[in-house]
Formats: sequence, structure tokens, C-alpha cells
Amino acid sequence: MDKGVKITINYDKGIHTRIAAMVVKRCQQIMDKYKCQLYIRREKDDTVLPGNSLLALISMRIRQGESIWVFSDSEDEDGVNDFANFLKGSFTINQSEIDEVDSLIQNNVLASEKIFESIANGLIVLDEKNVINVFNKAAERITGISAKVAVGKKSNEIIASLQLQEVIATGIGQTGLKQKIGEKVVITNRGPIIIDNKIMGAVAVFQDISEIEKLSWELNGVKELKQKLENILENVDDGICMVDEKHVITYLNRPFQRIMEVSNKSIGKNVFEVLPPDIISVESSHISEQSSFIVKRDDGTEIMINISPVSLDESIKGIILLAKELTQIERLMDRVQELSAKTIFLQEQLLKKQELSKPFQNIIGRSGALFDALNIASKASETNSTVLIRGESGTGKELVAKAIHYSSHRRNNPFVRVNCAAIPANLLESELFGHERGSFTGAIKQKLGKFELANGGTIFLDEIGDMDKSMQAKLLRILQEKEIERVGGLKTITIDVRVIAATNSPLEVMIEEGNFRQDLYYRLNVIPVMMPPLRHRKGDIPLLSQYFIQKVATKNNYQPKEITKSALKCLEDYRWPGNVRELENIIEMSMTLSNDSMIKVSDLPQYIVGNKDNKEMLKVTSDMEGHIPTLEEVERKLIELSLQKYRSFRGAAEALGINHKTVAAKARKYNISSW
Repeated sequence: MDKGVKITINYDKGIHTRIAAMVVKRCQQIMDKYKCQLYIRREKDDTVLPGNSLLALISMRIRQGESIWVFSDSEDEDGVNDFANFLKGSFTINQSEIDEVDSLIQNNVLASEKIFESIANGLIVLDEKNVINVFNKAAERITGISAKVAVGKKSNEIIASLQLQEVIATGIGQTGLKQKIGEKVVITNRGPIIIDNKIMGAVAVFQDISEIEKLSWELNGVKELKQKLENILENVDDGICMVDEKHVITYLNRPFQRIMEVSNKSIGKNVFEVLPPDIISVESSHISEQSSFIVKRDDGTEIMINISPVSLDESIKGIILLAKELTQIERLMDRVQELSAKTIFLQEQLLKKQELSKPFQNIIGRSGALFDALNIASKASETNSTVLIRGESGTGKELVAKAIHYSSHRRNNPFVRVNCAAIPANLLESELFGHERGSFTGAIKQKLGKFELANGGTIFLDEIGDMDKSMQAKLLRILQEKEIERVGGLKTITIDVRVIAATNSPLEVMIEEGNFRQDLYYRLNVIPVMMPPLRHRKGDIPLLSQYFIQKVATKNNYQPKEITKSALKCLEDYRWPGNVRELENIIEMSMTLSNDSMIKVSDLPQYIVGNKDNKEMLKVTSDMEGHIPTLEEVERKLIELSLQKYRSFRGAAEALGINHKTVAAKARKYNISSW
């Protein structure tokens, strides 16, 4: 470097892009001639770069009046002097060299673009007007948006969550920001592009960590299962000891410590130092098959010892010793079978949970009946098959339909819901298939039907059982032919729509009665999903209650409330004819009426609080030695028991859910006077 030559750049525009290309071209020629490597060092900040690197030279932005040094990696000064003399010149270029220089610039730009495209992370570059200039292939893959759509648009129109316009406005960047883009979870670094203390744009680099998030969720499930299995091992009556391949004890449960009269301090010690040789020996610690024998403790108790090898990749990695007192074997056999079944159940539940995609995980509940239904629906989402969701009103059929859609490959296309019961029969055909202008009175313009609107996506036909038979026939044709005709139209329109239907009607009974087409039933019932009523998944009521409390609090800007155990018990005892929807309404009402931070029994409706007593009344009326009571007998008994319990017409009326005048009239009718 001490042999370098100092030059002051006199060119009025400094070393801009085309001049930089000339410098690089001349530098390469000189290097080839003198067999050396030439370097440029900017004096003001000691930045050093190869003289033949176009991108590095452009990014250095050397201006008129700046001083630079030219030096070489060899002893020969001729190359340095030749290069320095060129840099001291006026940078004139003749027409014949322009094409070569422009070609060099273009090749470097193309190389930069190739670099951008090969980056595994998403890359978005904006100019100072918030317009996207670069949108690489990784960005396309992660966002699901093509570069043709994104480039030239403002960033907030394409991906508002990146908030790059704020980076341009403030000049403040952020690193390690975790956020969602569509269905993907990404880590984003974003920052301003600053040149000469002026913000010239912004850049965002983001990495897809969706798979890492999924693995993290699965790992938590494995940890949960491991904890449950450890709890099982600690609570079985069998003594369990685990020994690794180096004969070191790695685990002792409490029963083993009691049976073999050893302590938890034995963990980490050599097994031969802890257990007597009649139980474990060098030979038995290397067995390849299970062995069993009986030993006697000092007090005469006989103990059954079971030694099993632990194999991995055809190599013995240790042994497991099981110890149990013979006096307990029969009882313990039953217990082991019970716990084995429980372990299998937990593993199955974990597998089901792992298999569910993210939209299904948003459905609240842990009951087996719900998991079974969601597991079927999750598998259905991987296909284009028609799905029929059955279940009582309020069980979440629409939620499951949406989860199927948003877990499928159609997730980025429309989800269109049609309530067949809410639309008059004479308008349903136009609503589903659309109509042409003038096809009937009032059809003043063409209208697209729901099937056309759902093209490429999913149509959800709710309350399908309320559709009349003429419309059933037309729906059957669509399912068979995959094409529609608008009302009053002659043109056949091909569609690609996935159909999900739902009903709480007994379709099989309707078929027998002639109210529902059997052929349509078989077309719809390809994958049946049966949603369990809330009374069959009462273990989910605490979870659902907590969820709705938080939801109502957020919606109304309340402070979330707790619910007392007694109030929760009332909710669990109730039969919930309105299912989850009814529970949500009860929670919202109770939070609104409650005057303190707890939802108590007194905040619940009387028909829920009195539910247990009403069931006892019904039991009394039916417990009559084989006699089936008449309706009047049941009514009389209910009125009588209600009046005896609540001691007033109004109290009895609230418990029975009727008007107090009706109770008084019924009491007179049945001559009930003493209560």
C-alpha cells in the first residue's frame, strides 16, 4: 500500500455507473497485461475494494474532488502507474466502446438479479415513493403473490402487514420481527435504504418459519405426552429401573425404591453397586431377550424380576428391570392393562392433535367426540370430495365447513355460504345459479349466482334439508355434471366448486317420507361429519366458557370475569338444547348482568339454575311402577312440585319457564290449593 499512487477525481460527475464500468474494464485490461491485482482505497474512510468489481465501485459512490489511492499486490509499479494515469484522465469514451461498457453494466445487473432470485429468503425492495421494484421468487413462494402483480404497486396494497411505508417515512428499521403473511409465519428484517443521508427507499428480508412453528407445536405435544407417561410410571405399582449401556442407573420409580429397598440417590450410580448379584450380573446386563426370575427379600417376600433389553438399530442400549411383589400380581395385572390402554389413548389423541391443520385447532374443545369429528373433517380437507356435516343447531357446523375450506388447496379462493332455509323457494334458484336480464319480472340486470361466485373455491349449503325437491334435482345435476345454467339463460357454464352441505334434519326419515331425494343424499354424503351436541362433550364447557368470557370482554371493552365453581356446575348439568351458540348467549348475558368480578349462580337464568330440580320432577312423574303418565298427569305433578318448592306462582313460573298467570290457571284447573 505504501507504493500506491494518490489521485484526486476531477470528473464533474464523479465515478457514476457508466464511468465505473469504464474503470472496471480498463482495470481488467491492465491486470491482464501486468499479471497483478489492482485495488482502490478511498482516503476518507479507508474503504478498500478490487479495481475490477463493478458493483463494489458503484456502491462506493466516489464524487468529484475525493481522493483515492491505487495500489497493487505485486512489486511491479507499472500496472499501478498505468491505472493511475487512466483515473487522472477525462474518462472520454468513443462510440465503439459504449456497447462494451453497456454490456458490462447489463451483465452485472443481470448477475445481481440472479443473486436476488437465488436467495432462499423473501426479498422486497421499494423506491422512495413506496413502489415495489424487486420481488424475488422466495417472496412469491412465501406470500403466494406473483412478482407480476407486486412489482410497480405500492407495498401497502400488496402486503400491508410489512408496514414498509412507515420505514420510508421514519427511516427506522426493525429486525427479528415475527409476523404472519397469509398462512405463513415469518421472521422479518426491514430497514431504510439511505444514500447521502437521504432515504431512497426500503428493503425487507423475511424467512418462512412456518415449519419451525409446526415443529415447536408438535414438540410441546411430545413434551406433554412425556410428562403424562412419567406420571403413569410414577403411579403404577410395578417397580421400574432403567439402566443404560454403561450400566448406569438412569431412572428409578418410587415403587422400585420401596420394593428393592433403595433410594433415589442411586440414580447415576453403577447398577452393580446398588443391586445384589442375584438380581443383576454382567451377563444379565447384556441380554438380548427378555428374562424373568424370582428372588427373596431378607424379610422373605418373593419378588418377580423381569429384565428386558432396550434395542436401537440392532444394538443393545440398556435394560429395563421390572420388580413386583407376587402377592400383588393379580391386582397389578389389571392395573397394567388399564394403564396400557390409557397410554394408547393418549398417543392416539396426540396423533389426532398433530394431524389437525391450523384452522381446525381454532375450534375450542378437547373431547374425544369432537376430535373424532374434526379428524374426519381435516382428512376431508385434503380432497375435493363432497362433505355432509350433520348435527344439532349451534354445534359449529359452519365453523367446521370454514376450517375444511381454509385447510384445503382452495383456501385462497372464495368461501360462499348459502342458508337454504332463509331464502324463499321461488328465489333460491336465482340465488344459486344467477339469472339473465329480463328472465323474470324484476330481473332488470344480469346477476351471478352463488355457484359462479364460489368458482375455484367452496360453496357451503347450510340447512340443505329445507331445499324443495325441484331444487334438489337441479343441485344433483350440478354435482354430476359440474356445470350450471343461469335462470333465463341458454349458455352452459362450467364450474369448479367444492360443495359442503350441512343440516340438522333427519335426512334418512325425509327420504322414507319422500321429502328428500335418495340419489342426492348419496351424492352429498360422500364424507359424513357428525358434530356432537354440547351435552355429549360437557368436559369442554369450562374451556368454552372461558373463551366466551374473554370474547365478550374484548367485544364490549369489559374486564374479563371469573366464573364460580357452583355456576360452572350448573352449566355442566344443563342439557343445552341450543348447544354452543346457547352457551355463548348465556355467558354474554351473565357478564352483562353480573355486578362484580365473578359470575355466580344468581347471574344465570333460572331455567338453568333450576334444571336439576326440573329433572327430578320429571323422574318423579315417570317412576310409577310401569305406568306411563298422561300429559295432564305430568303437567299436574310439575305444577304441584313447583309450587311446593318455590311457594309462589311467580317462583314456580320462573322455574318452569312460563307465565305466572298460566301457573295460577293450571293450579285452579287441577284443584291444587295446599302448598
